Amino acid sequence: MRKRNWLKGVGGVTGRSQLAEGGVPGVEQLEARVMLNAAPQDDRYATHTINWNGRAVEVVRDSWVLTFHNEQTRQQVANRTVKVAEFFGLQPERIETTALGMFSSLVVRGQVTEAMAQAAVQHFPWLRLVEPNRVYQHRLAPNDAGYPFQWGHNNTGLEFPDSGTGQPAAGVPGADIDAELAWNITTGTDRVVIAVIDTGVQLTHPDLAANIWTNPLEIPNNGIDDDNNGYIDDVRGWDFVGNDNQPRDSDGHGSHVSGTIAANRGNGGITGVAPEAVIMPLRVFGGLGFSDSGYIRAIDYAIRNGAQVISMSLGGPLAEGERAAIARALAANVVVVAASGNESLAGPLYPAVLANEFDHVLPVGAVDRFYRVPAFSNGATSQPPLRNFVVAPGIDVLSLTRRGNEFERLDGTSMATPHVAGVVALVRQANPNLNAMQVVDLISRSAWSQGLR
Repeated sequence: MRKRNWLKGVGGVTGRSQLAEGGVPGVEQLEARVMLNAAPQDDRYATHTINWNGRAVEVVRDSWVLTFHNEQTRQQVANRTVKVAEFFGLQPERIETTALGMFSSLVVRGQVTEAMAQAAVQHFPWLRLVEPNRVYQHRLAPNDAGYPFQWGHNNTGLEFPDSGTGQPAAGVPGADIDAELAWNITTGTDRVVIAVIDTGVQLTHPDLAANIWTNPLEIPNNGIDDDNNGYIDDVRGWDFVGNDNQPRDSDGHGSHVSGTIAANRGNGGITGVAPEAVIMPLRVFGGLGFSDSGYIRAIDYAIRNGAQVISMSLGGPLAEGERAAIARALAANVVVVAASGNESLAGPLYPAVLANEFDHVLPVGAVDRFYRVPAFSNGATSQPPLRNFVVAPGIDVLSLTRRGNEFERLDGTSMATPHVAGVVALVRQANPNLNAMQVVDLISRSAWSQGLR
């Protein structure tokens, strides 16, 4: 067994990840040293309220969002958007397309009714939806006591002790992922499962217990492998160290990671990035680190049992068996989010380094609440330069412990990775037709680096 390391100690993801591109759920690009932001674009137009699908909704006046079944070139999207306008008998005044090639926004002067939208969808086989360009407001701040200190979600410049100096310091307002704006679109769902391959999870923590995955095909405590997946009574994941069905946290690292991803909102503690998503606990770390076999089995377990996202705040040398497991995740349409590491290197550790080989791997570095990339955070400037690299909040990150209803602040790329895993969960909920590679591409191309140091 080769010793492996988890990446606690320093890190985070900060990039602006936008859940709306041209008014459509999407995510802003995250490049090397960019800040994750989950917000829709600013409203540049007059708004009004219309009745749509039986509900009153605030929308951009005369602006419509078109969703296509398949990815196309920008020119194809523009041409087909014109055809939809002509079908409505209206003259297009402005068309905006996205690099992804599955969405467009159309501005026309004139009325478009639900019946007209439905008729267009039935008429054009390549058209999936026509919807009004909704306006989202900043309304969904949680009331959890710890939320004001979760600067990665919403940095208001609040002053609290710096983890390095111990002295009170105010952060840079806006150096965050704009989670509240994303929550106006989605807060996740129990249909999006994030496998956390780590030290286990505090299964009974009040901020997380309701969001622990339950195997729907397994009957608890009957001593039978009901779903024939090779694991008996694996109702809430698996412990690959103890080889049992109790993946309890042996250290606190996995609980901290899981809380950042999916802690419940509104119950007095903290709030996860995707507070209605589900955590699948997979324990691979023991006292000596983790083994290749346990790690590979955990990836395969996540794939077989329906995880859409795998969060890995860990790193080490590469083994061919692990590369093959990551390839199987790609074949299963699973996004792999991996910490870059805390060794102050030009490039990341495995598995994050596999981003140059597999387009479903999203490598993550750290940034602090002052827009600074810490020296410990492994970068993306190795040769060849790493693709799809993003950074996220990874210093002074407040989250859960394995000790009852307790919380603590930690640093590390381990703490950055779950911010991105949570954003991936939101994107997969908001855009269920995107495959794993499209999700990673959308995030990596929509981040920004302005102000990062």
